[in-house]
Amino acid sequence: MRIVDGRVPNLLILDGAITNAKVASDANVAATKLQTVWTTPLLENEGGATLVDPGTAYAEAGVLARCRAKIDFSLLKVSSVRVVVSGIGNEAGAGKGVEIYNVTDGASVCVVTWDGNAQQDGLAGSWTAFTPTAEKVLAVRVKGSSATEDITLHSVTLQLK
Repeated sequence: MRIVDGRVPNLLILDGAITNAKVASDANVAATKLQTVWTTPLLENEGGATLVDPGTAYAEAGVLARCRAKIDFSLLKVSSVRVVVSGIGNEAGAGKGVEIYNVTDGASVCVVTWDGNAQQDGLAGSWTAFTPTAEKVLAVRVKGSSATEDITLHSVTLQLK
């Protein structure tokens, strides 16, 4: 394979596949399919949106009722998702968290949890397999470490790849 000015002439990569390439039989070729990560903000509030006593089970409380997103997944090829959160709880307990919930199918999509009462900025949950092929309504739900804990969220972002 000949490289000219940092490029390979006559090499076309289309939808992750190499097409129209002329490669010598003794060439060492490695191709990697690039994966795009889409970011969808579901809540952004610089001052923070405080959810008073949401409880210890995930709930769509307070301002979160206005954070639903309708996404047409027939237009996207998604394999996994995760939620990224900036927020804080006012109690030191364990197990507080944010969940992205699939309202259409009645199932949890992905979660992020944390312990303690320190501000969490850019806290990301694990990538979770999610392969929808139709339009879905997604909701943000939150839970505290106790029935009396308040959670303040500055941002909730859904990442898709």
